[in-house]
Amino acid sequence: MPDHWVFFTNIVEKFFFKCDLFFKTQRMSLYNELMEKLPIIFLMVLVTYFFFLRPDKEEKKKKENFFLNLKMGQWIVTIGGIHGRICDIREECIVIALDEGPRSAKICLEKEAISLEATQRIYPIKEKKKAN
Repeated sequence: MPDHWVFFTNIVEKFFFKCDLFFKTQRMSLYNELMEKLPIIFLMVLVTYFFFLRPDKEEKKKKENFFLNLKMGQWIVTIGGIHGRICDIREECIVIALDEGPRSAKICLEKEAISLEATQRIYPIKEKKKAN
């Protein structure tokens, strides 16, 4: 091999060796930065879950349980403030009577129109004590 080729190959090898070292240090610094920021990212995800997603899920579960336990004759309050007694529970809606008696006005409501908080505050459901 001629001398100029040896010289050229030495230069190329040194260049790539330096580049390889440079990129290795770059990768290590990126890795170190990621490892420094990873606990903060994990903490942000944890806070988001416990302060936003979990309470929302619990509220949804509570409301769903409330709708499943509605019974005929139970008094409810709508989100508009209308008080009534449940006359009929259908798949798509609930019929409530606004007054006592056979000739009372009846309204068909969506289940989502019932206020869980107002109903439980004004007409609390008495829970039966469980025997041990």
